[in-house]
Amino acid sequence: MPLLQEFTPEKPILRDAEISEMVESLKPALDGRRARNILIYGNPGTGKTTVSKYVAKKFCEHSMAIPVYINCWQSRTENALIARIVKALQLPIITIGVKSEDVLDEMFKELKENRRMLLLIFDEADQLISRRQEEILYEFSRSGELRGVEVELVMITNKKEVFTMLDDRIKSTLSPSEIEFKPYTPVQLKEILAERAKLAFRNGACKEDVIAVCAARGAKNGGDCRKAIECLWLAGKEAERKGYSSITLDCIVGEDESVKEKKEITSNLSEGEKKILGLISASEWTKTKKIYEQVNDYTERNVRYLIEKLKKCSLIEYRRVKEGKSYSIEIRKKTFKF
Repeated sequence: MPLLQEFTPEKPILRDAEISEMVESLKPALDGRRARNILIYGNPGTGKTTVSKYVAKKFCEHSMAIPVYINCWQSRTENALIARIVKALQLPIITIGVKSEDVLDEMFKELKENRRMLLLIFDEADQLISRRQEEILYEFSRSGELRGVEVELVMITNKKEVFTMLDDRIKSTLSPSEIEFKPYTPVQLKEILAERAKLAFRNGACKEDVIAVCAARGAKNGGDCRKAIECLWLAGKEAERKGYSSITLDCIVGEDESVKEKKEITSNLSEGEKKILGLISASEWTKTKKIYEQVNDYTERNVRYLIEKLKKCSLIEYRRVKEGKSYSIEIRKKTFKF
């Protein structure tokens, strides 16, 4: 379904410059030379993942590379991440109860014997740094030198600044080319929605004024294409519910529905989650160390788990702050723009 989040268009539109930059970074690998790693950054809904998957697919059609996409929110540890890669490669390697180093040895042995290389797409790559799993980036970026198997990395993030916190040793090894995906303009969003509408609806079922309003919704949310597409999808569902033969302006779900959705999320929070939300503000950052001290009826491990759940629900955001030779984590309530 062209309006669902998992849909990938045959070719992304309006991102030709970004596609060309990615191709230039990867092109040396086609001649057996070392390609550059890539760091893609920008607001949510700006096509970063869609374009990365498209370029990876095309690149691997002309090389011995195998593309593997990993969402680092879902693979929360180094072991989980490596296990997911092994599964994607369909290798007969046991990963449960085995050290990650041993699993990597087996994986690279298989790839080397078959003269294959890897193109890894790490979406939400900042999570590796936030969870202190960034050593895996060093491991993969030096695999050609240490294991005889080239691995090209495409790292996607909404938070470029997190990568400034990397250890200098890892920064130097990665040395990625940085590609910014700027927010879509209202005109660009209209063009994208018009293309999707052609694929999703019969001819004439979606009027231009509906597309314009849905595009404006995405533009209001920082040029977020996903928001615009979701708006159009909900409008189509509403037209279907009402029995209309075409989508009209009154089918567009009001933004108050988003507010209602947020209220539903917060009303279903556990007591521990509510307690943590009550201890932080949207205007100031609060150190997690302070939260651990104040929520003394929970273990530190439980508090960390609750914080992760709140972040997954998009109710808070956090950052890693360098303090001398170590780091501290700070959190605050996420501000919603409806």
